[in-house]
Amino acid sequence: MEKQIPLTIVTGFSLKGKNELLKKVYSNDGNKRLKVLYHDTSFTFIKNEEEPLPMTSFIGTAVHDAEVTLSNLDTWIEQQPQCDIDEIVLDIYPFTDVSYLLDSLVSNTSMYLHSHIHVIGADEFWSAYFSEHEIQFTCSETKERIIYTLGETLMSQLEMAQTVVLSNSDSLSFEEQGELTTFIQTLVPTSTIKRIDDFCWEHEKRETTFELKGASYLYTQQVDLFESRNDIPIIGHYGIDTYVFKSIYPVDFPKLEQFFSKLPNEVFRMKGTCYNPSLKESYIISQVGSSVQVNTYEVDLLPLDGVLSEFLFIGAELDRVHLKNCLDFCLHIPENTRYLG
Repeated sequence: MEKQIPLTIVTGFSLKGKNELLKKVYSNDGNKRLKVLYHDTSFTFIKNEEEPLPMTSFIGTAVHDAEVTLSNLDTWIEQQPQCDIDEIVLDIYPFTDVSYLLDSLVSNTSMYLHSHIHVIGADEFWSAYFSEHEIQFTCSETKERIIYTLGETLMSQLEMAQTVVLSNSDSLSFEEQGELTTFIQTLVPTSTIKRIDDFCWEHEKRETTFELKGASYLYTQQVDLFESRNDIPIIGHYGIDTYVFKSIYPVDFPKLEQFFSKLPNEVFRMKGTCYNPSLKESYIISQVGSSVQVNTYEVDLLPLDGVLSEFLFIGAELDRVHLKNCLDFCLHIPENTRYLG
């Protein structure tokens, strides 16, 4: 049976933090690990001149054994003497659509997706992960072009990670570290968070195979967790708050768009699922900062629990009553039921 090589992917925006992590990839335990830079060529960067976040080089010091793209990744892996490699560590270029990359790797039988580590530069998190610089992805097969903000791309990478490593956290005050850690714990409650100084490659327990559907499972876990907190006041969470809204009625999209245009500044992250029974469509909604993405899908069946509109919010000291009133106003309620009950 052909040996399958475990693949660990490393994502994140912080050049310094990722380099520091990769330098920890030693082979003192007798295992040979190849550090490979994955450079995505399917994107076009669109700079927002009003965006304060500076954009610099992301290659950094030479800590990699090789550099690949999606077009030659499979060929490069096949050329490696598998018997001599115990793990491949794939350093992902920050602008990469990781979900698309992972989908393309599933068919590769010479390796398996082992784990996903996301590195965050604590001092640049709030500016980078809510940045409105834009990235245009072009699908190599369909040539379809999709535009995301840098913030959305990084947030997606973070939400798919099993382990989150914080670098440069000493640059923050105790309160700032607490706020950042609490936000990340709320955003990805199933992930392990570590300071980079405490991360040791050989001693990390990463036996669990990476779950490709982790992002969709995360949404369900967040809804269940946050809904249980809806009536609980914020105590000792550095102001980080959550709220879940559910309704058996569909939304009026023009009203919902108006709500999105005036989304309170204290909302950092919002996700939602809406169903339109008359059009047999579902809408998957994702917001990071001021950017809101809506994807439309055809559906044959409505959710079994009868919930047609569902939103979850993560932010700072959220006004839950205001959010509920705004979303209630966005609902499309039939006249014959509007005043019942």
